[in-house]
Amino acid sequence: MKSRCEVAVLAAVLLTVASAARAGDAAARRIIGFSPDGNYFAFEQYGTLDVGVSDSGWSEIDIIDTRTAEFVGGKPIHIVDESEEATLTLEQARAQAAAQAAPLLARYAIAPRG
Repeated sequence: MKSRCEVAVLAAVLLTVASAARAGDAAARRIIGFSPDGNYFAFEQYGTLDVGVSDSGWSEIDIIDTRTAEFVGGKPIHIVDESEEATLTLEQARAQAAAQAAPLLARYAIAPRG
């Protein structure tokens, strides 16, 4: 039997993955980890857009309160440039998202288990 925490995380992940999907792109996923008390969970989705000739990179880091299934800060950290002239590479998008997420990950001590 799954705990309420596991069900909340699964529901949040499924909702986020469904909302991030766009025609022409597929998301890769990376689990970032849980807080030591299990109250917070973080993961990243990333990929490239199929927007004209751009093929711009994007990244989204989701930090979820497992007790409420709500995003920490009210929304995910999302880096994307959907313009036709976009020059944002996948590596740049992931680095920018990681830099924005770092203070929150540190505040809640979210890290992979070792």
